[in-house]
Amino acid sequence: MQKLLLFSGWGVRPTVFQPLQAALAEHGFDTTLAPIFDIHNKTLRRHYQQQACEAAIVGGWSLGGQLAACMVDDLCRLGQGTRRLITLASNPCFTAQHDWPHAMGQAVFRSFTDAFMTQPHITLRRFAALMSRGDAHVKSTTTIMQQHLDQPSAVLDCGLRMLEQWDGRALLRRLQVPQYHILAQCDALVPATAHMALAQLNPAMDVCCVDGAAHALVYTHAEVLAALLADWINGGNNKRI
Repeated sequence: MQKLLLFSGWGVRPTVFQPLQAALAEHGFDTTLAPIFDIHNKTLRRHYQQQACEAAIVGGWSLGGQLAACMVDDLCRLGQGTRRLITLASNPCFTAQHDWPHAMGQAVFRSFTDAFMTQPHITLRRFAALMSRGDAHVKSTTTIMQQHLDQPSAVLDCGLRMLEQWDGRALLRRLQVPQYHILAQCDALVPATAHMALAQLNPAMDVCCVDGAAHALVYTHAEVLAALLADWINGGNNKRI
């Protein structure tokens, strides 16, 4: 079985990946699930570098996609071989920049961060609703996502800072590894309009958009994602947008 390391997203435990993990197993993949972590923590960074070194494919959802890109870049810099990179509903700039408008507005993000700092539990439940917005079954999906919410912690604080400050465009441009970036058509957090801009960052990367999916696609569209990833990894033809 091919080994895949998959990082979760901000505010959500890796348990949300269990349906995707099972679906990937049906396609012959052994998937290790990992939480987000503070990229500036050298001990944790080395730990996940080692885990990434043992995998053929490294991927992540939302913030986890940014962390996965960092891990693949680290291994390339360390001469540890080439890994395939997969991101799910992930944006190289989560907050809008003057030359990257395909992202959450900075004022909206700051308002969310302020709310999390003062009312973390309430804000996390609100975040579950945001992840589900756009899904055909938004109420039931929100309930499910609430069951996988993480607890407020310093790691989530660090994650918010990374989401606000991180600009991964240069990293994605220079990475000379196979890349597959999957977005969600109805995502309320990572605009689907980012797909064209993403495709222009690096002509070697593949980009697609899952119709009818919200940010919570890692749970709601697990079988679709598993089929897309298996097809891409096995050299099939993917929808390129």
